[in-house]
Amino acid sequence: MRALADRQDGLIAQLADSDRLSVDAIGIAPFVTGMGNEHPLENGFAFLNPHGLPYLPGSGIKGVLRAAAEELAGDPRRDWRPENTFGWDQMFDTSQKERRSAIELLFGHDPQDGQKADAPLFRGLLDIWDVIPRLDKGSNLMVEVMTPHQKEYYEGKATPHDSGQPIPIKFLAVPPGARFTFHLRIDRARMQSLGVTDTLGKVWQDLMRAAFDHAFEWLGFGAKTSLGYGAMAIDSSASETRREKQKAQAEQRAAAAESALLESLSEEDRERHEAEKRIAAFRACTQEARKQPYQPGGVYDQERNDFIKVVTQWDDPGLRGMAADALVESFDKQWGASSRKIRDLKAVINSLRGE
Repeated sequence: MRALADRQDGLIAQLADSDRLSVDAIGIAPFVTGMGNEHPLENGFAFLNPHGLPYLPGSGIKGVLRAAAEELAGDPRRDWRPENTFGWDQMFDTSQKERRSAIELLFGHDPQDGQKADAPLFRGLLDIWDVIPRLDKGSNLMVEVMTPHQKEYYEGKATPHDSGQPIPIKFLAVPPGARFTFHLRIDRARMQSLGVTDTLGKVWQDLMRAAFDHAFEWLGFGAKTSLGYGAMAIDSSASETRREKQKAQAEQRAAAAESALLESLSEEDRERHEAEKRIAAFRACTQEARKQPYQPGGVYDQERNDFIKVVTQWDDPGLRGMAADALVESFDKQWGASSRKIRDLKAVINSLRGE
C-alpha cells in the first residue's frame, strides 16, 4: 500500500502545480467497493490485480465528483440553484466558437447523460487516478453484515411478511480511519488544442476542491453510500504534510537547476547572475515588508543597509543601475524612511547611477 501510494505521489509531483491536484481524506465510516463483482460469497469486493489490495477505480471517483458538480451547478430541469455554485455554473469559450459548461469540459459529454443528446461524444479534460486506501500498520479489512428480512418477497415468491427466516450475509469493508489520496490532472495540452479560455486552467482546482467538499459532506465514495458507507472528511494533517513535502521537493529541484546553471556559466557571468539574484531577493523583501506598517530601525532597515553595503562595492554600471532602481522602490513619502533617511537614500541612489 505504502509503495503504491509513494509511486503515485512521485508521479504526480512531476507535473506543474497548475496541472495537478491532490486531495487527502480520511474515512469516517467503513468503505466498501466492488460489491457487484462476481464472488463465491455473493457480495464481491474490488481487489487491485496483481497486488490483492482494495482500491477505488478512478471511473467511480469521476462519477461521484460529476454528481457533486451537477448538484452545485443546480438542476436546470427543476429551475433549482444552490446558494453558492462555487463557479460550477460557468460557461467557457472554445476555438470552435461554442460555449461549453465547466462540467462538460472537465468530465466530458455522453448522450446517455440525458443532456444534449444530439451532441457527439466529448472526452473530458480530467484524468482521475485510482485510489488505494491506506490502513495503519497491523490493521486488516473488517467484516460487515447485512440481513435481508424479506428474502422471499425480493425474489418474487411471496408478499412481505414477518415470519421469514433472515440469513445474515457477510461482506468485506475497509475500516474507518483509512486514508485516501485522490490525484487529478488536467490535460493542458488538449485544453489548449480545443482553444478553451485560460480561465478554466486557473480555476479548475478550486472547482474540484468544492466538488470534493460537497461529495465528502453529502455523497460518499464506493458502494452502499445511501446507508452511510464511504463517508470521508478532509485529512488536514496529511494535507499539511503533503504541502511541506512538495515545497521541499520544489526547493530541491530549484537548487539542482541553479547548480547546473552556475556550472555552465563563466566566472564573470556567474558573478552577474549572483548579483541579479541579490537584487531580486531585495525586491521580494521590500514587497513583503510593505504588507506591514514601517518600523524605523527595524528588520527591514537592516536588510536595506546590508543591501547597500553590498551593491556599492559593485563596479558594473548596469548592475549598479538595477540596484538603484530597487532602492527607489524601497521608500516613498508614506512608507520606508524618514525625511532625513530619504536624503541619505537619494544620495546613495545618485552615487550608484553615477550622478
